[in-house]
Amino acid sequence: MMRKKKILQVTSCFQIGGTEAYIMNNFRNINKDQFQFDFWFFRHEDSPYADEIRSLGGNIYYGELPSANNIIPFIKSLVKHIKENGPYDAIHAHINIANAWVMFAAFLARIKIRISHSHSTAGKDTKSIIKKIYFKFQEYIIKIFATKKIACSKIAGDYLYGENYFMNYGQVCNNGIDINNFLHVDKYNIEVLKKEFFIPEDNFVIGNITRFDLNKNTQFVVAVFKEILRIKSNSILILGGVDGGQLSSIKEKVHILGMDDKVRFIGVRKDINVCLKLLNAYIFPSLFEGLPIALLEVQAGGLQCYASTEVSKEVDMGLGTVTFLDMNKGERYWAEYILDHYIEIDLDEAGIRDAFDNAGYSIHSSVVNLEKIYAGLL
Repeated sequence: MMRKKKILQVTSCFQIGGTEAYIMNNFRNINKDQFQFDFWFFRHEDSPYADEIRSLGGNIYYGELPSANNIIPFIKSLVKHIKENGPYDAIHAHINIANAWVMFAAFLARIKIRISHSHSTAGKDTKSIIKKIYFKFQEYIIKIFATKKIACSKIAGDYLYGENYFMNYGQVCNNGIDINNFLHVDKYNIEVLKKEFFIPEDNFVIGNITRFDLNKNTQFVVAVFKEILRIKSNSILILGGVDGGQLSSIKEKVHILGMDDKVRFIGVRKDINVCLKLLNAYIFPSLFEGLPIALLEVQAGGLQCYASTEVSKEVDMGLGTVTFLDMNKGERYWAEYILDHYIEIDLDEAGIRDAFDNAGYSIHSSVVNLEKIYAGLL
């Protein structure tokens, strides 16, 4: 029997987020007879995916944090892990600019296929001259030691590797999703959630279910909703996701604005496909993004979405459900635009499938492409 190709996935942590969703979507659908995933995290914290990872045949390991003053211990610990738990046929790093030290360690450990993956347009923004030089050095290390430079979108690739370099040597690797999860949702489960979150049938419901951090700009979401309430009092806002440091301040703002009875905090959910069916529209005013999986899921669910112009246009599947709005126009403009332009839409299943397949964002096309990369065929 042919030995499975063993792939080491390297991330900082593994909670609920876009990068995690991308990796798990691929892990669930990749050919298990040919490929095995191991995971190497920097943070020693429990992952909501831990049981599933192990049930799919994966192993979880923990290592050093690759900070600027901890480079050598980090490299040593990763090389040691590879030698003790390999051999690995490929290593796949998902930590943007810090991919540099993963690629270098993988080179020292003689892993043949070394993949640097850019998932966003963040990680190397600074006003410090010293940090800018350091980031440039890391960028150089990636270019030298990564055998494959990929990104979730062109804008994410341009950000990490440079526009000209990515155009010549990089590759966009689409964030494929399993659209069946969002097309076929049990109506009984939807009704159960409506009762759980006290959502009357006649209310206009908008939401944002991602992560409570500065980038996701949830403060702006709350401000927009305040303006929506001013115009349409029978409205509800649903907010959910992992706390990235902003949850308490968001709850405080909601309370100060007197909207406690109008906002539902639903926490971290695994039934996102059901939660989306509670909404009339999704609001996504992120400050920077690569290619957000959340918006792919929203479109697969047939929802209208209003996103900031900072979000990559590549996320639009051409279904006529995504509108990009300028945040500089303010929360009142966003609120009025959403209410003035909202219409109920009923997309047919075949049209959604065709849009995702044609754009290469179905999980099948994504996995086939990734399998070729892991096998050294791309």
